[in-house]
Amino acid sequence: TAISLLGERLLGTLTSSRIIIAFHVASVLFFALLVATVYMFGRLLGLSRLGSVFAAAVTFLYPTLFGHGLSNLKDTAQVSLFTLSLYFLVRSSLTEKRQYLLSGGAIWGLALASKFNAIYVPIIWGIWQMTNLRIYKSTNRKRRLLLVTGYWLLVTAVGFATAFALWPYLWFDPIPRVLEVIHYFASVGQGYKIFWDGTLYEVGSGKALWWYPWANLLYATPIPLLLLGIVGVASIVHKIVRKSSSAWPQVLLLIWFVVPQLRAFFPHAAFYDGVRHFLEVLPVGILMAAIGLEKISDLKNKKTWTVIVAGLVIVHMAFINVTYFPYSTGYYNLLAQNPNERFDRDIEALSIKEAVTYLHEKYGAIVLWSQIGGHLSWYYLTPLDRYVYSALAADSIIKVNKSSHIRQAGPDERIGPQFVLVHVISRGDAVFAWIYRKK
Repeated sequence: TAISLLGERLLGTLTSSRIIIAFHVASVLFFALLVATVYMFGRLLGLSRLGSVFAAAVTFLYPTLFGHGLSNLKDTAQVSLFTLSLYFLVRSSLTEKRQYLLSGGAIWGLALASKFNAIYVPIIWGIWQMTNLRIYKSTNRKRRLLLVTGYWLLVTAVGFATAFALWPYLWFDPIPRVLEVIHYFASVGQGYKIFWDGTLYEVGSGKALWWYPWANLLYATPIPLLLLGIVGVASIVHKIVRKSSSAWPQVLLLIWFVVPQLRAFFPHAAFYDGVRHFLEVLPVGILMAAIGLEKISDLKNKKTWTVIVAGLVIVHMAFINVTYFPYSTGYYNLLAQNPNERFDRDIEALSIKEAVTYLHEKYGAIVLWSQIGGHLSWYYLTPLDRYVYSALAADSIIKVNKSSHIRQAGPDERIGPQFVLVHVISRGDAVFAWIYRKK
């Protein structure tokens, strides 16, 4: 929004295309911030420069993050600010430079104003500190506990004050509206459908779908990175068992990875769109993979092996994004069988733009209906086009490959026999949308 307003000041009233560009530019800037922060976090946790560069490169190329980073402003901003705020808080604990507390708290407030998922930041940081109170030099355990508690309260106070200051909606009648935000976060999406492995599930209906975020991470992570992540977790656990001095900073990663996903164990928790509502766990998974890469350094010719493995992983992920562009959020690895038919492919209905472009080039003016993301087509329709709300009135239909959103798996009866399939939007063997035209 800020970039759009600045553009209006500099360039005059923005056209729809310029608004879209401004939106994507803002998302890309936050994405770049995330990449830089992951590098700094790697160095802070004891990774080598090579391991930290690898983590940053993988953050940029991880298909889910790459896709959202180019098109999803809210979630990209939240995960970027989430990671940056936690970086400053952890840096404060490890270096005992308390000025980072205020930075971490204020940035956490920015993240919280972006999306309520950022609420996990002080929880993760607080649990991590409690696992090793000896980080504070006072010999008195009670005093160390009071320090941790005091710092935690300071950070949360600064964060909440920042979020409140940035959110004008809360300024008037604040208590009911804060409660409204909390209720919205706890209940939004209840009754939604998720489509997983050919089956529709209802979320937030009293049955915990605890496996959903874990399964998405398993299926949406490139296999080589997944294997490195497993090695990284094993390395951290091994350090904990050996009581290594480098173990405690990296314990943070295990806490960070688990806490946001615990929400899935609650019977009335709602989530959908793959890992989008758990996006903040991806940077920590990548950092654990970087630790796994460094574990390879125990082999002979360690630097050669590390560079070769890192290069192969990066090339593999770059190939995925080039192949899927711009639909990287629809990537599934080899563990997902028949993903076009058994999983949601186009999470954000990005294929709408390409579909409308095809229809214009092929047929000129159109009367369009789209079951999913129809409102997105409005940016690309011309004055000669018309948007309608049923197949009966349309001459063109876009069917985005997202069965959960239309609450129906398999053929859609609303597309009658008077329509014929004229085009498929795909990348390789991945199908993102079908275009139908009236006979």
